[in-house]
Amino acid sequence: EVAVLAGELFLDLQASIQMAAVADASADLAEELVSVVQRRVDAGAAAPPELTRARTDLAVLQAGADAARGEVEATALSLASLWASAEVDFVLPDGGVNSLPVAQPTFEPSSDPHPLVAAANANVTARSARIDRERAEAWPDLNVSAGIRRFEDTGDSAFLAGVSLPLPIFDRNRDATRAAALRRDGAELNGQAVEARLRAKQAQLVARTRAARSRLQRLETEALPLGEEAYSAAVKGYQVGKFGLTATLDARRSLIKTRASVIDARLSLEKETLRLRAVIGAAPFE
Repeated sequence: EVAVLAGELFLDLQASIQMAAVADASADLAEELVSVVQRRVDAGAAAPPELTRARTDLAVLQAGADAARGEVEATALSLASLWASAEVDFVLPDGGVNSLPVAQPTFEPSSDPHPLVAAANANVTARSARIDRERAEAWPDLNVSAGIRRFEDTGDSAFLAGVSLPLPIFDRNRDATRAAALRRDGAELNGQAVEARLRAKQAQLVARTRAARSRLQRLETEALPLGEEAYSAAVKGYQVGKFGLTATLDARRSLIKTRASVIDARLSLEKETLRLRAVIGAAPFE
């Protein structure tokens, strides 16, 4: 569980670094657009309020970039806290999309049982041992006694030895034995339920991983190129007076949203893959 948590925090950190990079790039785009608007205002091709609007949008994006960098630091501290460090004592990942390769979900399951299954099996073993103990307690312990007896009439002495064994005619500890057997049966049912839940979770994770991979592929191959093309065309159209500032800003917001969606889709795919590896007993991460 700790390994999976560390892996998820690392993926969150990597995604936050990527989001910070997108925020910085978005602020750079806004700054470039401000220059374009400035030239159009100076040339009398655009009204001064457009420049104010562009500068306002730039300030908002710069503030978002500052917040994104703060999120990187907060996530890094959360990861470091797993080993009780109060500061970031490790090298941050570069934030590239291939920093942590995402493999296809075709891992070989571990030969060892899942920890939850192993715990359930151990509980069955313990309950079975309890049955043996209760059965053993149905027979009381053998009592041995010894001593010396003196006969007053003759003055003789004799050594006496005795053995006693209570016969459990009415109480054979049957109730306790039956209760232990029922607990053992309950432990076996619980073990079956644990395995069923793990199989269901595995099936869910396989489906989620497949869906996340499809979503990422569509965003990377279709939505992102189209968003970049649309923004580039909007900027060029604004420069020559074909489009207004509103259309250009909308195109940029759409591009920023698409870039963020790509990062979110990759994060989902990596997390679902990590959880799938854990549930089948494979190493959470390399």
